[in-house]
Order: sequence, then C-alpha cells, then structure tokens
Amino acid sequence: MAATEADPEYGEGVATGISMPEEEGTAENREVPVIKRRPSKSEEAEDSSTGRLQAPGFIRWIEIPFKVAAPTTGRELMEATAWSMDSAARGPLNQAGSFVGAALLRLAYADAFQQRCGTDEECYKTTNPQTLKIYGLHPSSLLSFFAALVGIVTALTMPIVGAMIDRTTHRKAVGVVSAWLLIILAFVQLIISEDTWFIVLILETIGGYILLIHIYTIFAYLPDLSYYEEDISHYTSRFNMRQFLSQATYVAIVVLISEIRDVQNNVESAIRTAREATGIAGAFAFIFMGYAWTFLFRKRHALQHVDGGSSVVTTGFNSVSKTTKKIWKRYRCLKFLMCALLFSPESGAGVILSVAVTFMTSFLDLTPQQIGFTSLCMLVCNIPGSMISKYVCSRLNPLQSYRIGLFCFSLVTAMTPVILSGPDRKNGIFGFACFWGICFGWVYPSQRVLFCTLIPKGQEFEYMGMFAFYGQILGWLIPTIFTILNENDVSMRWSVSTTSYFLFTSWCLTLCMGSYEDGLKQVGNEDAADMNRTSKVIERETEKDHNSEEGKDGMEAEASA
Repeated sequence: MAATEADPEYGEGVATGISMPEEEGTAENREVPVIKRRPSKSEEAEDSSTGRLQAPGFIRWIEIPFKVAAPTTGRELMEATAWSMDSAARGPLNQAGSFVGAALLRLAYADAFQQRCGTDEECYKTTNPQTLKIYGLHPSSLLSFFAALVGIVTALTMPIVGAMIDRTTHRKAVGVVSAWLLIILAFVQLIISEDTWFIVLILETIGGYILLIHIYTIFAYLPDLSYYEEDISHYTSRFNMRQFLSQATYVAIVVLISEIRDVQNNVESAIRTAREATGIAGAFAFIFMGYAWTFLFRKRHALQHVDGGSSVVTTGFNSVSKTTKKIWKRYRCLKFLMCALLFSPESGAGVILSVAVTFMTSFLDLTPQQIGFTSLCMLVCNIPGSMISKYVCSRLNPLQSYRIGLFCFSLVTAMTPVILSGPDRKNGIFGFACFWGICFGWVYPSQRVLFCTLIPKGQEFEYMGMFAFYGQILGWLIPTIFTILNENDVSMRWSVSTTSYFLFTSWCLTLCMGSYEDGLKQVGNEDAADMNRTSKVIERETEKDHNSEEGKDGMEAEASA
C-alpha cells in the first residue's frame, strides 16, 4: 500500500510513513516513519560555537542537575540548561517577596500606630487597625497599590522592551543586566528595618518590574529550543519542576532557620525573617542566574530591523498593533488564547502574591513561619501539578489540559474566601495551598506549550513578545480592584474573591478557541501536527497488531487442545 492511509479521526491522506502489507503483517516488518526534523535556533547557535564565554572546567559540575535532554533527539542544549538554572533562581527571588511583604505590612501597621498613638499605651489597645492610615492608605492596601503601579508601568513599557529584544542585538544584554540588577536589589533589601521599610517597599516594587523584564527576555529563548510540541512540553515540565524544587528548598531553609531562631509573631521576628529570606534568595540568584547568563546563554542577531524613520519606542507599539491585527484576522484559535491571557493567573507577575500575602497577614493573621509553611505546601504540590500537565498534554492535547487546569484553578480560588472566613479557620490555608500548587503546576506548563505550538513558524519571537505583553495588559486591574474595595472597608474575603472571576473569564474564553488541531492548521504548523498525528496512528496500528497476535495465539492454543 501507499505511505498514506485514510484515517477517520484525522482525515484522508495522513502521512504516516508506514508501509502497510496487503496480507498479514506485524509492526516489526513495517517501516519506521521518517519526519524531517528542523534544527532549532538554539541548536544552530550551539553548533556555531560563538556568542558565549566558556566556563572554567572546575565549575562546570554545577550544570549537571539542570541538564534537560530533548525527547526527540536526546540532545542536551546549553540554553536549555541555562533556562533551567534561571528558573531555579527566579523561584527564590519571587518567593522572597512573600517574606519581605509580610514584614513590610507589619512595619507599616507599627508605623501607623506610632504616628497615631505615640507613647499612649491605652491608644494601642483601643485603636482598630482597620482605621489606621499610612501615606494616605490603609496599611493593608500598600502591597496591592504598588503592585497596581507596576502593572500600569509594565503595560505601557513592555512593547519597548519587546522591540529591544526582537529588533536589536541586545537580547542577551537585556537578560544580563536585568539578572544582575535583581541580584543586587535582593542584597540591598537586607537594610529593611523600622526606619527604612518604605525605601525597601520602593526597592521591592522596582525589583518586581525588573523581574517582569527578565521574564520577558527569558521567554524569548523558549521557542528557540525546539519547533516540536513534544520537546516544548518536556522542557517546560522539567523547567517548572526545577523551579519549584529550588523554590521549595529555599522556603524550607528559611522556615527552618526562623523556627530555630524563634517563632514569635512580632515585628522584630518578621524583620529578621525578611533579611534571611532576601539574603538567601540573592545567593541562589548569584549562583544560578549569574552562571546561566555569563556562560550558557548566547547572543542573538536582530530578527527584524527597526522601521525606517522610526525609533525603538514607536516600532514596539507599531509591532504590537500590526501583530494584533494579524492575529485577529487570520488565527481564530490564537486570537481567543490571547484574550484568555488577559485574565490568566499569569496576568501581572506578583499580583496574586501581593494579594495573597496581604490576605494571609492582615486577615488570617499568619506568622511569617506559617506563611512559609503555606508556600512550602504549594510548592511541593507544584511537582504533581507539572506531572499532570505533561500527562494530559500527551494524552489529550495542550489546549484541553489548559482548559481543565484553568477551570479547577478558578473553582479552588472561589472556594478559598468562602471557607477561610476568619483567623479561627486559618489552618485551612494549608489544604488550599496544596490545591493552589497543583493548579499552578498544571496551568503554567500547559499554557506555555499551547502558545509555543500555536505560534506561526518563523515568527516565534514576535509572538512570544505578544504572549508576555498580553499577560501584563490587565495586570494592574486585580490589585486596583482589591485596593479600592479595601479602602472602602469591604471585607477582604470578597476582595480576594475577584481573582476567581478573572480565572473563570479566562476559562470561558478558551472555550471559543475551537479544536487544537484546527489551531495548528490555522498557523501552518504542519510539522507539529504531522508528528502528533503520526505518533497516534503508529500507536493505533501497533495496538491492532498486538490484538491480532493475541487472537492468533488463542486460536492456535484452542486448536491444539
């Protein structure tokens, strides 16, 4: 027979590359399907042996735990190792915000009490903390207010950053500078105290913005690693697991140190925990992030040039406008995915963290150690979440995995403020943290695999920039709503619940995307589509042969009897 067959599930003429015998046959006498594999840009860059410094041989052992082999080739790319190491550094840096944020809230309350009461002991006992103000806001509104500011600045400036990454030769330079700024800011925050807390709050806000720029840059390298869904799914799952393993190790160290030192629920203890947390996070970043950007990531040529007569600023916004129009007209599946990103859990990095820390500190009255245990529960459960993501992506597809994960996430988030109605129920936070961890570990890898496989080939960087940009456009909205409700003395339970509405809206928009196979066809990603279809046809034919052999053996055994 010919090397194509009419397949009822995938349509006629599926290119299987399987030679089908006319009579009987088994899987052993069939040809192995051959698919011409496109080398990725990371492979091309690595083969060129240019664009990076060579690490001294005596420290290269540090790469070993972070190496990830591509399942289609078995090759361990240096930039895949770098991505893995950067993930292991970003986890602690992001998590340090929970410890620093908890300390900042307590210091803000202490400062507000001091301004109102001075040395009047009776005033401290009779004053309702909810009536206090500091810099014109309730202390419990500070983290969300500054998170909203970061979201607004991010939405306005990310097209410019994207143009620098896409249309200049400075991609690696942006990654290097943002990495070292994050490391420096982590160590500078060791100055946190009763007198410097507001300065640290400003530094934490600046660090949040720089972290977004760094994430924007690192994501530009993700589609470089491979053109194929199987590889990208494998990479993102492994990166996610390493990030959360590193983050869980970091949290365990911080909690253990604070438990040995003391477990008091006071300002001094919170300050010491914050200093330990930011110092250890800085050390993680210095080792892993510094190594990755110094020795492993490579430079890139400008993928496109700045338009004639335009600047990087105007070109960035023009590029966003043109790409958005192109997506809206040509790619229905991708269009609704971009809309879903507006309301996704990644909308505004640090947003959920700022709201969650405020809720746990101001409403549930958790100690820094308890917040650490909550984070640890969530991080440990990220690992099974990542495994679920990989399994569902392979058994169904990334779109279905993303849909299911989002729905579960919105459901768990909606139930949180209903059940955790006050400090007397705060122990329930540990159970919810486990569910949050599973959902995070499930949603993020599925989302990234989905987007990487739906990008039109040859335009990866342009569209990865759109992915990061759309994830930040409404990043300011959740903390803004939270701040407004909190300033109007609405119960924090209902302020927190707004997050579930965003997640549910994102899930509803994914229902409008259609099928995953149609999405691949719309962007012309036939390589990924053919590979997926071929593997399923092979599995089905192998299963038929296996059943046929079992039936034949049974008939022979019956005849012999």
